[in-house]
Amino acid sequence: VPGTRLLVFAGRLAPEKNLADLYTIVARLGAPYHLLVIGGAQRARPHPRVDVVPYERDPRRLAGWFAAADAHVHAGRAETFGLVTLEAMACGLPVVAYDAGALPEIVDAAVGVLAPPHGPQALAAAVVALFERPQSALRAAARERVVREFTWDRALQRQVRRYASLLNRGSLLRAPALPSLA
Repeated sequence: VPGTRLLVFAGRLAPEKNLADLYTIVARLGAPYHLLVIGGAQRARPHPRVDVVPYERDPRRLAGWFAAADAHVHAGRAETFGLVTLEAMACGLPVVAYDAGALPEIVDAAVGVLAPPHGPQALAAAVVALFERPQSALRAAARERVVREFTWDRALQRQVRRYASLLNRGSLLRAPALPSLA
């Protein structure tokens, strides 16, 4: 529908994802906002402004869903990495998420808006704030961030450097020496 602001979330529909917060923000925001949730067991419509569709195995189709959306929203407060957020950003989506868990490590003001983790009201305000900003700049920055910082090569290099720094500081638990095989 022209003028609709399509928000998207994809992932496991587990309690820690706080989907109720997403449903609440869309209900609170009203028109023109609509939420697409990808990852359900079957199609559902828990609210007139929410559509739940089944998990999408095909990465190209998932990228198509992301490309059709206006923003990625994530209500989890305990994400350990945020792969789906990176996937959405790779498709040029700005992000709205709680300032909690691992998401602040990948989302900043250049690519989206982080809300205080105080509930749906804060998340809804962050959605409104996101759409008050130039969308083309946010979309370009989101895509560029993933290409620049989150390729598999970059992630592996960063992980190896981190392990090396921990070893050099002696902060890892010392394992007993292994017997020589010679």
